[in-house]
Amino acid sequence: MKKYLLLSIVILTIISCALSNESLKEGEWIDKEKEFMEIAIVSENKAYWLVVFNEKSPILEKEGNYFIMYKDKELAITLNKDTNVLFLGEKEYIPLEKSLENQFVGIWENKSNGIIFEIKKINGGLVWNITEGENKPERYHPKITSNGFKFTFKDKDMFFVIEDGCIKDSNGIEYCKRSNNE
Repeated sequence: MKKYLLLSIVILTIISCALSNESLKEGEWIDKEKEFMEIAIVSENKAYWLVVFNEKSPILEKEGNYFIMYKDKELAITLNKDTNVLFLGEKEYIPLEKSLENQFVGIWENKSNGIIFEIKKINGGLVWNITEGENKPERYHPKITSNGFKFTFKDKDMFFVIEDGCIKDSNGIEYCKRSNNE
Protein backbone atom coordinates (compact mmCIF):
# COMPACT_ATOMS: atom_id res chain seq x y z
CA MET A 1 0.00 0.00 0.00
CA LYS A 2 2.85 2.40 0.85
CA LYS A 3 4.50 1.65 -2.51
CA TYR A 4 1.23 2.33 -4.33
CA LEU A 5 0.72 5.59 -2.41
CA LEU A 6 4.33 6.68 -2.97
CA LEU A 7 4.13 5.81 -6.67
CA SER A 8 0.86 7.75 -6.96
CA ILE A 9 2.41 10.80 -5.33
CA VAL A 10 5.45 10.65 -7.64
CA ILE A 11 3.23 10.34 -10.72
CA LEU A 12 0.98 13.21 -9.60
CA THR A 13 4.04 15.36 -8.89
CA ILE A 14 5.48 14.67 -12.34
CA ILE A 15 2.14 15.42 -14.01
CA SER A 16 1.61 18.61 -12.03
CA CYS A 17 5.16 19.80 -12.82
CA ALA A 18 4.56 19.14 -16.50
CA LEU A 19 1.28 21.01 -16.37
CA SER A 20 2.74 23.88 -14.38
CA ASN A 21 5.47 24.53 -16.94
CA GLU A 22 4.81 27.94 -18.39
CA SER A 23 2.80 27.84 -21.58
CA LEU A 24 4.26 31.20 -22.56
CA LYS A 25 7.80 32.48 -22.63
CA GLU A 26 8.99 36.02 -22.14
CA GLY A 27 11.00 37.42 -25.00
CA GLU A 28 11.01 39.12 -28.35
CA TRP A 29 9.41 37.39 -31.31
CA ILE A 30 9.22 38.11 -35.04
CA ASP A 31 6.72 36.84 -37.59
CA LYS A 32 8.09 33.72 -39.22
CA GLU A 33 6.88 34.38 -42.76
CA LYS A 34 8.23 37.86 -43.55
CA GLU A 35 10.29 38.67 -40.45
CA PHE A 36 8.77 42.12 -40.25
CA MET A 37 6.30 42.25 -37.38
CA GLU A 38 8.03 42.19 -33.98
CA ILE A 39 6.16 41.46 -30.77
CA ALA A 40 7.25 40.91 -27.19
CA ILE A 41 5.86 38.99 -24.27
CA VAL A 42 6.77 40.56 -20.95
CA SER A 43 5.97 39.64 -17.40
CA GLU A 44 5.09 42.38 -14.92
CA ASN A 45 3.54 41.96 -11.50
CA LYS A 46 2.96 38.23 -12.05
CA ALA A 47 1.03 38.88 -15.27
CA TYR A 48 1.92 38.50 -18.94
CA TRP A 49 1.58 41.34 -21.42
CA LEU A 50 1.78 41.37 -25.21
CA VAL A 51 3.68 44.39 -26.59
CA VAL A 52 3.15 45.41 -30.21
CA PHE A 53 4.45 48.78 -31.42
CA ASN A 54 4.74 50.01 -27.80
CA GLU A 55 1.09 49.10 -27.15
CA LYS A 56 0.64 46.74 -24.21
CA SER A 57 -2.27 44.34 -23.99
CA PRO A 58 -2.86 42.06 -21.01
CA ILE A 59 -2.59 38.37 -21.79
CA LEU A 60 -5.55 36.66 -20.23
CA GLU A 61 -5.92 33.04 -19.22
CA LYS A 62 -9.02 30.87 -19.19
CA GLU A 63 -8.94 27.16 -18.43
CA GLY A 64 -5.22 26.97 -19.13
CA ASN A 65 -5.46 28.76 -22.48
CA TYR A 66 -3.91 32.17 -23.10
CA PHE A 67 -5.42 34.89 -25.26
CA ILE A 68 -5.73 38.63 -25.77
CA MET A 69 -8.84 40.55 -26.61
CA TYR A 70 -8.64 41.95 -30.14
CA LYS A 71 -11.60 43.74 -31.72
CA ASP A 72 -13.90 42.28 -29.06
CA LYS A 73 -12.78 38.72 -29.87
CA GLU A 74 -10.41 36.32 -28.15
CA LEU A 75 -7.16 35.84 -30.06
CA ALA A 76 -5.40 32.71 -28.85
CA ILE A 77 -1.72 32.71 -27.88
CA THR A 78 0.02 29.34 -27.78
CA LEU A 79 3.60 28.17 -27.70
CA ASN A 80 4.72 24.97 -29.40
CA LYS A 81 7.51 23.93 -27.03
CA ASP A 82 8.92 21.39 -29.50
CA THR A 83 9.48 23.91 -32.30
CA ASN A 84 9.64 27.05 -30.12
CA VAL A 85 7.06 28.68 -32.39
CA LEU A 86 4.60 31.11 -30.82
CA PHE A 87 1.16 31.34 -32.39
CA LEU A 88 -0.86 34.54 -32.14
CA GLY A 89 -4.09 33.38 -33.70
CA GLU A 90 -2.95 31.67 -36.90
CA LYS A 91 0.20 33.80 -37.31
CA GLU A 92 3.51 32.13 -36.42
CA TYR A 93 6.31 33.91 -34.57
CA ILE A 94 9.86 32.73 -33.87
CA PRO A 95 12.30 34.02 -31.26
CA LEU A 96 13.98 37.15 -32.58
CA GLU A 97 17.44 35.65 -32.07
CA LYS A 98 16.52 32.73 -34.36
CA SER A 99 15.41 34.97 -37.23
CA LEU A 100 17.18 34.80 -40.57
CA GLU A 101 17.95 38.50 -40.27
CA ASN A 102 19.83 38.02 -37.03
CA GLN A 103 21.71 35.04 -38.45
CA PHE A 104 22.88 37.13 -41.42
CA VAL A 105 23.82 40.34 -39.57
CA GLY A 106 27.57 40.89 -39.52
CA ILE A 107 30.55 41.30 -41.82
CA TRP A 108 31.12 38.46 -44.28
CA GLU A 109 33.96 38.10 -46.73
CA ASN A 110 35.26 35.98 -49.56
CA LYS A 111 39.02 36.42 -49.43
CA SER A 112 39.61 35.10 -52.97
CA ASN A 113 37.28 37.51 -54.81
CA GLY A 114 37.66 40.46 -52.40
CA ILE A 115 33.90 40.91 -51.90
CA ILE A 116 32.71 41.95 -48.45
CA PHE A 117 29.10 41.94 -47.24
CA GLU A 118 28.34 44.27 -44.35
CA ILE A 119 24.84 43.25 -43.32
CA LYS A 120 22.92 45.25 -40.74
CA LYS A 121 19.45 46.12 -39.59
CA ILE A 122 18.39 49.68 -40.27
CA ASN A 123 14.93 51.05 -39.44
CA GLY A 124 13.45 47.57 -39.15
CA GLY A 125 14.83 46.32 -42.46
CA LEU A 126 17.92 44.44 -43.53
CA VAL A 127 20.53 46.29 -45.58
CA TRP A 128 23.49 44.71 -47.35
CA ASN A 129 26.41 47.04 -48.11
CA ILE A 130 28.58 45.18 -50.61
CA THR A 131 32.15 46.23 -51.28
CA GLU A 132 34.29 44.83 -54.08
CA GLY A 133 37.98 45.43 -53.54
CA GLU A 134 38.69 49.15 -53.14
CA ASN A 135 35.37 50.28 -54.68
CA LYS A 136 32.73 52.19 -52.74
CA PRO A 137 30.10 49.99 -51.13
CA GLU A 138 26.80 49.49 -52.94
CA ARG A 139 23.62 49.13 -50.92
CA TYR A 140 21.10 46.33 -51.48
CA HIS A 141 17.72 45.64 -49.90
CA PRO A 142 17.10 41.90 -50.12
CA LYS A 143 13.83 40.03 -50.11
CA ILE A 144 13.47 37.25 -47.58
CA THR A 145 12.94 33.68 -48.82
CA SER A 146 12.08 30.56 -46.85
CA ASN A 147 15.73 29.92 -45.97
CA GLY A 148 17.67 33.07 -46.88
CA PHE A 149 17.55 36.19 -49.01
CA LYS A 150 17.50 37.14 -52.69
CA PHE A 151 18.22 40.25 -54.71
CA THR A 152 19.70 41.25 -58.05
CA PHE A 153 23.48 41.36 -57.82
CA LYS A 154 25.64 42.07 -60.87
CA ASP A 155 22.57 41.96 -63.16
CA LYS A 156 21.63 38.49 -61.95
CA ASP A 157 19.01 37.30 -59.45
CA MET A 158 21.03 35.78 -56.62
CA PHE A 159 19.98 33.69 -53.63
CA PHE A 160 21.91 33.63 -50.39
CA VAL A 161 21.66 31.01 -47.63
CA ILE A 162 23.75 30.09 -44.61
CA GLU A 163 25.45 26.70 -44.85
CA ASP A 164 28.12 25.41 -42.50
CA GLY A 165 28.43 28.81 -40.83
CA CYS A 166 29.06 30.75 -44.06
CA ILE A 167 26.83 32.57 -46.53
CA LYS A 168 26.65 30.69 -49.82
CA ASP A 169 25.32 32.36 -52.95
CA SER A 170 23.47 30.65 -55.79
CA ASN A 171 26.80 30.20 -57.63
CA GLY A 172 28.21 28.26 -54.68
CA ILE A 173 30.59 31.04 -53.60
CA GLU A 174 31.06 31.20 -49.83
CA TYR A 175 31.40 34.30 -47.69
CA CYS A 176 32.55 33.61 -44.15
CA LYS A 177 32.00 35.81 -41.13
CA ARG A 178 34.92 37.88 -40.02
CA SER A 179 36.14 37.26 -36.52
CA ASN A 180 35.78 40.06 -34.00
CA ASN A 181 39.54 40.59 -34.14
CA GLU A 182 39.63 41.62 -37.83
